[in-house]
Amino acid sequence: MRTALAVLVLFACVPGGCVRVQFHSTGSGASVPEAMLGDWGGTWTSSDGSQRGTAQIRLQSFQGRPLVRFTVDNPCLLPQPYRFVIADRHLELQGTAEVLFEGDLDADLHSLAGTYQCPEDHGTWSLAWQQPVEAVGDLSGHWTGTLRTTLAPEVLSLALDLQQTWIDGQLRVAGEIQVEDGVLTATITSGAVDWDAGRFAVQLMVEQPATMLLEGIGDARQMRLQDGVLIAQRSGAPPLPIGTFSLAKAE
Repeated sequence: MRTALAVLVLFACVPGGCVRVQFHSTGSGASVPEAMLGDWGGTWTSSDGSQRGTAQIRLQSFQGRPLVRFTVDNPCLLPQPYRFVIADRHLELQGTAEVLFEGDLDADLHSLAGTYQCPEDHGTWSLAWQQPVEAVGDLSGHWTGTLRTTLAPEVLSLALDLQQTWIDGQLRVAGEIQVEDGVLTATITSGAVDWDAGRFAVQLMVEQPATMLLEGIGDARQMRLQDGVLIAQRSGAPPLPIGTFSLAKAE
């Protein structure tokens, strides 16, 4: 049975330089074996020993569909589409036209060893399953709270009806936002959420009557979000925070 996942590439800077971060897999929707879900950690070493670094994979699932986060600081990874492939117990990270990382899983699916190769470098890498991760939550449902903005002196009521879905390996959020009993009703044009360590980070964008972004970090166990930020997105100008909000999911 084959599970094929394509990986998006982002960049993140840390003290000492920039590392390449592969974040939020996309793919076919085939499930990852239950035994593989969790945090994986390990190292890579070039064949001559001149370079080495760390590698981490987080495997989660939502409604049986895979979510993969792959983080590694390796010279073979450049900005391009990637595919993360599991076939039986063989794993590959494929670039546009070549296999960059490959390895074989042990019988219990909790350790992996293999090689990597590209024009810039080649060597070995290994990973071991480290710990389980908390189950991914679901924002779907009715949320209520309050909104404070620089545009109005009073505290406004806020209501959201959300639907969380898996689309090509990413968790997307759609729905509708209502402010103060019909003062404003807006459709969410794009939304995303990430679940990690008992928290969720969410971003919701509306484009009418103006382009605005609601973003914040909430408590995944209590399904509450405090001190979210409302940001005005202005063409040709930096984002401008114009308010704060709090939300709780209705039971």
